[in-house]
Amino acid sequence: MADLAAEVNHVDAPITLRLVRDTVPNTGGERGRLRWGARPHDGYLGFDRIRALFRLVPAPLHPYYERVNQHAEELNALEAVLRGGATQLESFLNFGKVRRKSPRS
Repeated sequence: MADLAAEVNHVDAPITLRLVRDTVPNTGGERGRLRWGARPHDGYLGFDRIRALFRLVPAPLHPYYERVNQHAEELNALEAVLRGGATQLESFLNFGKVRRKSPRS
């Protein structure tokens, strides 16, 4: 994830990709997510807003950013799955059982 963000940020363009690390509520675990942004602004943008910035970058970069977004979405999903699995494993090792979520109505 860090490598992908570094690659995108190496491009001389106002579009950025950041690896954001924060603490997961309730578990205290750390998670990492790739989030889009734009220079010089702080904060995060959805990819639809990033597409609106395509007019500021050379056209050959547009497909590159689309591919990166697809890869970033996959990495974010994999990180969430692995984090969930790690939480379940930790629960099993500590308590001898797996914590289950209640089904939603």
